[in-house]
Amino acid sequence: MDYVPGEAEFLVQQHGPRRLWDEVSEAYLRWLSLGRPGRDRFGLTASSEGERVVIRVVAVDLGARRTP
Repeated sequence: MDYVPGEAEFLVQQHGPRRLWDEVSEAYLRWLSLGRPGRDRFGLTASSEGERVVIRVVAVDLGARRTP
């Protein structure tokens, strides 16, 4: 991809066994759909079975539980 100031669309060429730009586009749209979470909410787990990206859910304090 060549950046041209002022342009709104760009030609992307993909080569190799993976379509990396498709993966980047999909990840960006997923990030938007999740409400654009900050970097502090992401984590990476790596094991012999592969890698996993996780997004930490923000806990919501519903207040103290009251009994009648």
